Amino acid sequence: MTTHSRRLGLGGWKRIAPALALGVFAAITLAATIVALVSRAAAIAVPCDSAACAYPRLNSDAAAGIESAGMTLHGYAMVCTLLTVIYIAILAGLGLLVALRGRGSSRWPIAAVWFAMAFGSVSTYSPWPWATYLITPLGLIGFYWLMALFPTQTLTPRWVIAPATIAGLWALVTFGIPPIVDAIAMQQSPGTKSSGLSSSRACSESPLLRSCASGARAPPPGGRRASF
Repeated sequence: MTTHSRRLGLGGWKRIAPALALGVFAAITLAATIVALVSRAAAIAVPCDSAACAYPRLNSDAAAGIESAGMTLHGYAMVCTLLTVIYIAILAGLGLLVALRGRGSSRWPIAAVWFAMAFGSVSTYSPWPWATYLITPLGLIGFYWLMALFPTQTLTPRWVIAPATIAGLWALVTFGIPPIVDAIAMQQSPGTKSSGLSSSRACSESPLLRSCASGARAPPPGGRRASF
């Protein structure tokens, strides 16, 4: 009787553990997303120094045009933030839908990928380096595997494993390893200051590739960033 009860308890824990892990990950991702949203709104409300700014930021001339039309920069920042919140809510909602209505153990990592992609949409402005190092590559790698699993949720045909693996390795090498290498290099050169968030904001926010308008590389605090 005791052995039977223990087995039931272990089985119940195995069912609960993935949901708890996803809940913790979702809470951490939500906190990182909110902090990045606040940082992004503050950046949008200030004109760029350079002539070419990354959308949705504006240079001085464009900001003057917005104000002459009757909208303040703070109002413009609120509109941009609201649109971004809607986009994030859609991605996070898909993750929540998969977690609640999905079947099988695969629903938990798939839901985590949707949450990670929600953060990736504003990861450029995140002041938390560890969130960018961990969540951004996870979201990119998971996105490629979701494409490989679409629409049957199975790796059919089998050859889709190869491009998904190659793309995942590319995301890891491009957005996961360089920040760590740069952070180590900065520790070895204490006199060198990182441009950090300010330089990354001057770069393009394309979904998978980023480029600086000024020609300089735009690392996050110690590395690169990607937006989904």
